[in-house]
Amino acid sequence: MNDSMIKRSPVDPKDAHILVVEDNVSNFVLIARLLAFMGVQKCEWKTTGWGVVDFANTMPRVDLVLMDLRLPLRWYDACRFGR
Repeated sequence: MNDSMIKRSPVDPKDAHILVVEDNVSNFVLIARLLAFMGVQKCEWKTTGWGVVDFANTMPRVDLVLMDLRLPLRWYDACRFGR
Protein backbone atom coordinates (compact mmCIF):
# COMPACT_ATOMS: atom_id res chain seq x y z
CA MET A 1 0.00 0.00 0.00
CA ASN A 2 1.46 3.40 -0.93
CA ASP A 3 1.28 6.57 1.20
CA SER A 4 -1.58 8.09 -0.79
CA MET A 5 -3.81 5.13 0.11
CA ILE A 6 -3.21 5.30 3.86
CA LYS A 7 -6.32 6.36 5.75
CA ARG A 8 -5.68 9.49 7.79
CA SER A 9 -7.98 10.82 10.43
CA PRO A 10 -9.34 14.36 9.98
CA VAL A 11 -7.48 17.16 11.73
CA ASP A 12 -9.39 19.55 13.96
CA PRO A 13 -8.75 23.12 12.69
CA LYS A 14 -7.57 24.27 16.13
CA ASP A 15 -4.87 21.58 16.03
CA ALA A 16 -3.88 22.07 12.37
CA HIS A 17 -0.42 23.29 11.35
CA ILE A 18 -0.76 25.21 8.08
CA LEU A 19 1.98 26.66 5.91
CA VAL A 20 0.94 29.49 3.57
CA VAL A 21 3.35 30.32 0.74
CA GLU A 22 2.22 33.67 -0.64
CA ASP A 23 4.20 36.71 -1.80
CA ASN A 24 1.32 39.20 -1.65
CA VAL A 25 0.76 40.56 1.87
CA SER A 26 -2.91 41.40 1.23
CA ASN A 27 -3.60 37.86 0.04
CA PHE A 28 -1.84 36.40 3.07
CA VAL A 29 -3.83 38.61 5.47
CA LEU A 30 -7.08 37.47 3.82
CA ILE A 31 -6.03 33.81 4.00
CA ALA A 32 -4.90 34.14 7.63
CA ARG A 33 -8.21 35.77 8.62
CA LEU A 34 -10.23 33.08 6.89
CA LEU A 35 -8.18 30.36 8.58
CA ALA A 36 -8.58 32.09 11.97
CA PHE A 37 -12.34 32.29 11.39
CA MET A 38 -12.28 28.53 10.84
CA GLY A 39 -10.43 28.07 14.14
CA VAL A 40 -6.89 27.58 12.84
CA GLN A 41 -4.37 28.79 15.41
CA LYS A 42 -1.05 27.64 13.89
CA CYS A 43 -0.39 29.32 10.56
CA GLU A 44 3.12 29.99 9.23
CA TRP A 45 3.93 32.30 6.33
CA LYS A 46 6.66 32.03 3.71
CA THR A 47 6.90 34.68 0.99
CA THR A 48 8.73 32.69 -1.69
CA GLY A 49 8.79 29.15 -2.94
CA TRP A 50 12.57 29.04 -2.56
CA GLY A 51 13.50 27.18 0.59
CA VAL A 52 9.91 26.28 1.42
CA VAL A 53 10.77 22.60 1.78
CA ASP A 54 13.60 23.36 4.22
CA PHE A 55 11.32 25.74 6.13
CA ALA A 56 8.52 23.13 6.30
CA ASN A 57 11.00 20.63 7.71
CA THR A 58 11.61 22.98 10.67
CA MET A 59 7.92 22.92 11.59
CA PRO A 60 6.72 20.32 14.13
CA ARG A 61 4.30 19.05 11.50
CA VAL A 62 2.53 20.27 8.37
CA ASP A 63 -1.10 19.34 7.83
CA LEU A 64 -1.77 21.62 4.87
CA VAL A 65 0.28 23.76 2.48
CA LEU A 66 -1.49 26.58 0.66
CA MET A 67 0.82 27.78 -2.10
CA ASP A 68 0.54 30.53 -4.69
CA LEU A 69 0.98 28.74 -8.01
CA ARG A 70 2.58 31.79 -9.63
CA LEU A 71 5.68 31.74 -7.45
CA PRO A 72 9.05 31.19 -9.15
CA LEU A 73 9.49 27.64 -7.82
CA ARG A 74 7.48 25.05 -9.66
CA TRP A 75 4.75 23.98 -7.26
CA TYR A 76 5.22 20.29 -7.91
CA ASP A 77 8.89 20.52 -6.86
CA ALA A 78 7.80 21.87 -3.49
CA CYS A 79 5.09 19.21 -3.18
CA ARG A 80 7.61 16.38 -3.39
CA PHE A 81 8.66 16.70 0.24
CA GLY A 82 7.09 14.39 2.75
CA ARG A 83 7.52 13.01 6.20
